[in-house]
Amino acid sequence: MIPKEPYLFDDFKQAFSELHSAIEAEGRYLLLTGESGTGKTTLLRKLAETLDRCRFRILYLNLNPLSPVGLVRVLARAFRVRLFRTSPETIQALSQVLAEESSRIVLFVDEVQALVDETFFQLRMLLETDLSGKLPMAVLLTGLPELRERLGAPGLFPFYRRFQARVEITGLRLEEARPFLLHHFGEKQVGRLKEENLSILFEHSRGLPGLLVAHLESVFRQLPDGPIEADTLTMILQS
Repeated sequence: MIPKEPYLFDDFKQAFSELHSAIEAEGRYLLLTGESGTGKTTLLRKLAETLDRCRFRILYLNLNPLSPVGLVRVLARAFRVRLFRTSPETIQALSQVLAEESSRIVLFVDEVQALVDETFFQLRMLLETDLSGKLPMAVLLTGLPELRERLGAPGLFPFYRRFQARVEITGLRLEEARPFLLHHFGEKQVGRLKEENLSILFEHSRGLPGLLVAHLESVFRQLPDGPIEADTLTMILQS
């Protein structure tokens, strides 16, 4: 069983520290990218648990794909704002409600690589409706690594250049693999693996924590007892 508390490997801690500091400094546009399995959603959960709830209100969205109209509707319902005939009218009403919030709203939008460009434009419109720049709201977007290239393209670059923090999480180093697995599975199970087996597992998982756990769970299901030989491990992983 995976423990409730995540294993804080170095890359995770660095990404967490940068984003936490950016939110505390009231950054408005924040970006987190990484391959599937690096722990992006876990990091968001850790941020939500750590931020001062008296100062920040977290709203998490993972409505994939989230259309521009869908985004406005979800936010309007979350803040009990009446839906108007057009999205700009609803966004204007939303900004007026948000301006009166005592807490700073931090909108976590997960897996945004599937969003259409217009949804990004709606986010920008919402954050910048108040010309004073004092709207108590920030957005943290997460997605796969190719999201950076997409946002950096000419059509979206005016949006991308606004990001005060652009953080990438890459995964584990080889020397972190054993303590990471001990955290998840315990000494009894991990002790069945020789050092060469760890290297094989690490190579197949590319250092991605989620994939490393999934691979070893599969191995343990097929080999519930006894030592695990390298040849057998390789055969299971390749299958």
